[in-house]
Amino acid sequence: MHDLSADYMILAADNDWFFWPPAVEATIDNIPAEGPGAEKNWLFGPNDYHAIRYPGGTIGPGVTNAHRTTMELRFMDWKLKGEAAAFPVAQAVGEPVRDGDDIRVRFSVESELPIASASVYWSGGEMPWRFRWWEKVEPELVEEGVYEVRLPVTHPEHRLDWVAVVSDEGDASVSTRIGRIEPAELGFNPQARNGQLFAEDFEGDLTGWRWRWTPLAKRGEGGSWGIREQAAREGQKGIWLRGTYSCGCWGIRAADIVAAGGTGLKLWAKSATEEPVDSFQVELVVELEHAARHMWRAQPVADATLTGEWQQFDLTWADFVCQGEGEAPSELLCDGLGELRFTVEETGQEVYIDDIEFVAE
Repeated sequence: MHDLSADYMILAADNDWFFWPPAVEATIDNIPAEGPGAEKNWLFGPNDYHAIRYPGGTIGPGVTNAHRTTMELRFMDWKLKGEAAAFPVAQAVGEPVRDGDDIRVRFSVESELPIASASVYWSGGEMPWRFRWWEKVEPELVEEGVYEVRLPVTHPEHRLDWVAVVSDEGDASVSTRIGRIEPAELGFNPQARNGQLFAEDFEGDLTGWRWRWTPLAKRGEGGSWGIREQAAREGQKGIWLRGTYSCGCWGIRAADIVAAGGTGLKLWAKSATEEPVDSFQVELVVELEHAARHMWRAQPVADATLTGEWQQFDLTWADFVCQGEGEAPSELLCDGLGELRFTVEETGQEVYIDDIEFVAE
């Protein structure tokens, strides 16, 4: 690696199952080329798994292969043919500064082409990389080529991570490196915390970003899932899930639940056909050191049979039982919590799910 001198580009999905940001950062750090002009080019794509859904990525006009980005073609035109504009370069500038209840950070952008978009994303630094939900915050252009943004501090006792993503008018997307901030080092009181309980009715524009097939989970022939109008209990949309298959939601943060006094989870479900469903599972997933995953299964759901009538499940934390032998390796509401997962285990059985919410007394 230390002898590598060729131009380099890496497009990293931040929530990828296999290639976590620290490993990508180590690769970048071990390539000796430096400076503008992009001997090293990178994008950390928040909320992406095994794809790049930013301009120039694996979706949109010009995509001919699900595993290829259009940016690759421009990179080769630039580096090999000298016929395309250089990629932008984005980097953090200065030190994070406390600003009331927020933290101000700045980043600069150098670009041959005009900048089409610039956004900042932040997440709780204690969570497993693959389970995070990166919240989007719009920055302000404060001087030529320099942007500023205020990051909310919801849990001062936990690290706050952030990254800026920039796209130019030629559909090249790059990012800063991932910044890591310890709020306590900026004078925040670790005892002051704010909690917001997660709720999902599947009506929002970001639902399709946050709910995904769960990698390395159940996926049998004919199994599938989607967000559909037919699955709505109220409103316009809900989840449809057919076995054998699992889907899950990222960003279930224990710090939020604990700070808000969360006591459990509510949801509605029913069979999507005339046939009863007896293999529906609801699980909360914890990932501990060395990527070890542990499932807490809601026993009242596991014991239930769904019919064509909507059924509400009011689940407390005591209803979730850690799967496997021996004692649970951690508490359920720990820093490793990150995913809410639904599974239909029997081939062909179908369910509708809607109106999910974590609750407090």
